[in-house]
Amino acid sequence: MSNKNETIREALAKTMASRLLTQSETARRLGVSAALINNIVNGRDKTDPKLKISDDLWRKIAAFCGVSGWNTAETRDYKRIYALCVKCQQNSTSRAISFAPGSGKSHALKSYAGTHNNVYYIECDEYWSKKDFLRELRQQMGLVESGLSITEMVSSIIEYLNRTEMPLVIIDEADKLKDPVLNFFKTFYNKTTCGFVLCGAPYFQKRIMKGVRLQKQSYQEIYSRLGGEFFDMMGLNKEDIRKVCVANGISDDNDISMIANSSVAVDTLSNDNACDLRRVKAQIEKIKLEQSIKQA
Repeated sequence: MSNKNETIREALAKTMASRLLTQSETARRLGVSAALINNIVNGRDKTDPKLKISDDLWRKIAAFCGVSGWNTAETRDYKRIYALCVKCQQNSTSRAISFAPGSGKSHALKSYAGTHNNVYYIECDEYWSKKDFLRELRQQMGLVESGLSITEMVSSIIEYLNRTEMPLVIIDEADKLKDPVLNFFKTFYNKTTCGFVLCGAPYFQKRIMKGVRLQKQSYQEIYSRLGGEFFDMMGLNKEDIRKVCVANGISDDNDISMIANSSVAVDTLSNDNACDLRRVKAQIEKIKLEQSIKQA
């Protein structure tokens, strides 16, 4: 049994306690049996070879609990995205985020979803059909019945959202959805009191605005339901990078300066707020690896 799996096990217990989730509800959301969740929480898989947990399930539980091995730093945009999610969930409103990759959008959204009740986060893919999208959303809600038609799946989601207190659906990588799938947002907006946060790369905003300008079907309606605007992110500056470094064990000023200077996106070297969080993470891991080698 690896230390990482033990960390995930502890995170599962804490997540269930903080979000007031029963073992049955947790099992429904993960698509497994309540008995299996009970075995994992109580560590029975460590002593019974018949209860071996697959690596895929450990990864699924880790994602459910927000375990990444990366410490969160409350950057300016992290705080603003967090506040946006609170507003959308409490007021049943909908907003869209469209900003450059590597800015920490997804991390902030996953962090919010992992620490709040009745929040359903999905990360979309280009190949998703209508059924793929609905199946993933239903799975996040713990609705595991199979063999349903699209109409039945939509009805079950609407019914679930309408009996859930202050639900919030976060649709990440929304720019990857084809128009017929993206239109489900309009359906669920119209028939529930759920809040929504849609998130994507810069192309997402360009696509929506182009659709509005060309009067493409449903685009004006989608834009209107998103409040007629896109959430404005600030981007990472050097102070944000310092916070990320310190949160993840790098405190030397020279190291932090080097990380900041080497993490600027290639096409935006003149913009102080254009640092790429993925590059920051890679540089931090590189320095920590070098430190561990020296200490060995």
